[in-house]
Amino acid sequence: MGNCGVNLDGSLVATLDCIFPLIFNVIFWAIGLAGTVALFMIVFAGYQLLFSGGDAKAVDGARKTLTFAVLGLFLVFLSFLILNIISTVTGVACLGDIAKGNIGFASCQ
Repeated sequence: MGNCGVNLDGSLVATLDCIFPLIFNVIFWAIGLAGTVALFMIVFAGYQLLFSGGDAKAVDGARKTLTFAVLGLFLVFLSFLILNIISTVTGVACLGDIAKGNIGFASCQ
């Protein structure tokens, strides 16, 4: 994590090296939250489908909810792959390093 928050004399100070750990933590928790929400939406769609009572409109709504929840979960799983593809195409090495968990400005120089 670099020298985030520690000055040479041991005092705490915010530096630019603190940006990448902050972004990494926000992305980590956002992906976990998105995965959890997608899982709950899949369960909710199953509940809607189970209790639709054969109503075509309710079944269609439940299927749409299930489709979008599964697509969202799939996108969550692909987020790091997408980040690596962007870093490879653009040649920005620090994007790929963030996706691998190596955070800091060292690879951006």
